[in-house]
Amino acid sequence: MKFKDYAEALNALLKTNPEVGEFDAVYAVDESGNEFKPVCFHPTPGNFDAESRGFLSPDEIGDKKPNAVCVN
Repeated sequence: MKFKDYAEALNALLKTNPEVGEFDAVYAVDESGNEFKPVCFHPTPGNFDAESRGFLSPDEIGDKKPNAVCVN
């Protein structure tokens, strides 16, 4: 999913259900939804390596170009 699509979905949710703006944000720790935890960080641009599934933050990125936004 592209980040703009994610942001548009969030904005649409807020527009149709403004009360959710006061809800806590949580994330699933795995694809099966076996556990949920609170979102603790603001979205951060960085570099995601799909092969290693690693993410480099702006402080760690070095020569690489940002290509993803980490949402937690």
